Parts: sequence; structure tokens; C-alpha cells
Amino acid sequence: MRRNDPHRRTIQLPPDACVTSYEPYVQCTAGQSCPDPPIYELRRGAASLRLEAQSGAIIEEDIVPGDTDAFDFLRAALR
Repeated sequence: MRRNDPHRRTIQLPPDACVTSYEPYVQCTAGQSCPDPPIYELRRGAASLRLEAQSGAIIEEDIVPGDTDAFDFLRAALR
């Protein structure tokens, strides 16, 4: 989304969540789906999640027992 996009929103991370990776570019393999960069990787506890920055689409998630609600704040904000 463009900077002046009225649909763009800022999402505040909880104090125990952090951005562990920012991927401005991706290299794709022919015949496989390719995410739309940039990509953020978030971590909260033992859980991690990768999402497309512009669309908010979750492209990978690693949720462990006990952390099943780790990213509920994000899903609520993206609705």
C-alpha cells in the first residue's frame, strides 16, 4: 500500500512481541506461490509468524501448544 493509502494502518505490537526479520525482496521458485514483499517475521514467545506487509496475508505460522493465541491481536487488527 502506498504511504497515503487510507487503508494502511499501524498495528502496535504487545510488549512481548517483536519483529525478528524484514525481507524487502523474495526469490521465488517457478511453479510455487510467491509472497508479495516486503515480508515481516514476528515472534511472540515460542510462536512465530510471517506476513506480507502490504496485504497483511499470513504466509507462514509456527504456533506451539500454549501459544495458540499468540497472534490473535494481529488477526483482530487485520479484520
